[in-house]
Amino acid sequence: METSQSFIHTPAARIIAAVFGIGCFATLFTVWGEDINQEIKSFTDGKPAELVAPINVERVQEENPALQACLEERLGHVTQMIADGVITEKQGESFSARARALCIEQNQS
Repeated sequence: METSQSFIHTPAARIIAAVFGIGCFATLFTVWGEDINQEIKSFTDGKPAELVAPINVERVQEENPALQACLEERLGHVTQMIADGVITEKQGESFSARARALCIEQNQS
């Protein structure tokens, strides 16, 4: 009894699929390589990668004083908690990010 093998089950198809996969990976790494390296570096040095541009303080003060006041108050509290030893530096980074998000959400211009 002879069985015919479809092309998808042949070694040639597997080689084509492997070459295609490697090509896709190489293309993605070429396009986003710098971002990938930045993320890898952030995991190894313990500092979060900055993927978003920082807030321009002068512009915030001019355009939205309520946002600036909120940021000063909330971030001041976080800084004080770090200074008092209530939270660690790492926790402070997380708290600061959440405080910024809350102020921005509450004071959209």
